[in-house]
Amino acid sequence: MIDLVLMASGASRRFGLNKLLMEVKGKPIYAYGLETYAPIGQIDRKVVVSQNEEILEAGRKLGYMAVFNNDSSEGISASVKHGLRALGFEEGRDYSDEASGVIFAVCDQPLLTSETVIRLIDFFKGNDKGMACLQFKDRGTSPRIFTYRYIRELLAIEGDLGGRQVLRRYKDDIAYMSVDNEQEVFDVDTLEDFHALWDILK
Repeated sequence: MIDLVLMASGASRRFGLNKLLMEVKGKPIYAYGLETYAPIGQIDRKVVVSQNEEILEAGRKLGYMAVFNNDSSEGISASVKHGLRALGFEEGRDYSDEASGVIFAVCDQPLLTSETVIRLIDFFKGNDKGMACLQFKDRGTSPRIFTYRYIRELLAIEGDLGGRQVLRRYKDDIAYMSVDNEQEVFDVDTLEDFHALWDILK
């Protein structure tokens, strides 16, 4: 079983407005994220978490379970928890299925391809580590996959670091899959990034 929690609840403080609603080449940034994961058959259950109804409705149309995040001010941890609860996971309970995992992904990587995500899933299934994530050079990045064994800890995190809190605790249990194309892990955090994205997509 492979699940997906697509997080689209960011306050975009560095950007100055909701970056996910900004349009690039005729569609909003969030649409790129939804469309990357929607066709991937290796993902059994897909959840999108957001405080924005436009994003949630777009997710429903693509087959996602849409979850409203009324705690977005609490940071990434709120998206993680809402997503896991929507999948039926409960706080304080241990889950031991090492073969199953949850992908945590963001909606502001518009150049990430479905093929790379599929490779990451196969990579996760093919090694004995409890977590897997993409890496460009020496920088680990989203999306990240956690075995069910880490769900209890993920449901206990607080603040805006999200799953990175668990990654930092168990560094020896992470497998990194390298990507050669830096554009695939390009994320839109600032207005400068947004303009750079336009230049890339010319």
